[in-house]
Order: sequence, then C-alpha cells, then structure tokens
Amino acid sequence: MCEEIRQAILEHTLEGEPIAPDSPLGAHLRQCPDCQRYHEAIVQVDTALQAMPLQAAPSWIVERVLARIEPNREQPFLPWTVWVPLLSLFAGLAWAYAAFVWARSAQIAPTVAVWPTQLEIWLSTHQGALGALSLSVVLGLIFSVLGVGVGFYVGRERRATAER
Repeated sequence: MCEEIRQAILEHTLEGEPIAPDSPLGAHLRQCPDCQRYHEAIVQVDTALQAMPLQAAPSWIVERVLARIEPNREQPFLPWTVWVPLLSLFAGLAWAYAAFVWARSAQIAPTVAVWPTQLEIWLSTHQGALGALSLSVVLGLIFSVLGVGVGFYVGRERRATAER
C-alpha cells in the first residue's frame, strides 16, 4: 500500500497540488512515518530543483531535437502525387455532369447552361481535328494535363522552399 501512496505523493508534488489533510492520502501520511519522510524528501528535492536557474540546452541537442520534429511537421496530409490526380478526376466528373445535366435542362440554370453548350458546339464543329473523341474524353485530358502541370509546379516550389 505504501508504494501506491508514494506514487500518489510523487504525482501530487510534480503537479504542484497540495495534499489535503482530510483526504485518504493525507490520513495515510499522518499515520505512516516512512511515507512522511518520503513526502518531505520529495518536497525538498522539488523545491531545490525549482530554485535552480534554468539553463539553455546545448546547441547540438536543440539541432537534434528540431531535426526530428521538422520532417514530421512539414509532411502534408496527402502528397501532391495523390491529390492532383484526384482533383483532376473530380474536375472532369464535375464538368461531365455539368455538360450532361445543365445542357439538357435549360430551366435549371439558363446562364450556366450556355457555356458548356457553346463549348460542345465548338467541339462538334471541329470534330475532324479532334477525331472521334467525345467531349468527356477531351475535357478529361485537358483537366489531367492541367493537374499534372500544377502538380509539377507545386513539387518544384516545395523543393525550392525546402532547399532554402
């Protein structure tokens, strides 16, 4: 039982909490001389440590700790090699949805439905240049190329920032 009491004494002292005399811990301290001496010794050590002036850690320790912390803090939630293709996929799906739904029902959003329709008309007039590719495939390719380009740009910027 004294081991548990000593652990509680240590926790209270380290947390800076006084031991209430009417608590079970205080009652045990009043009855047990060994735990009383232990409590007094812990309080003396804690008081002596708090009285000591703080000193800065050596620079080599600071560098080691920061070297271990920095890579973990800088790590993104998703690397650009994952989010750029996902962004391209979602943009292509959104475009296909907009072209399919909004172009078919002008009462939903007549002003927004105009530009996908105009693009579809332009693509259909230039069908010879595009071959047999449909609107969705062409737009998917455009968004994929844009996504890869943005990904390379972001990767280059991150590498340049990391080298500084």
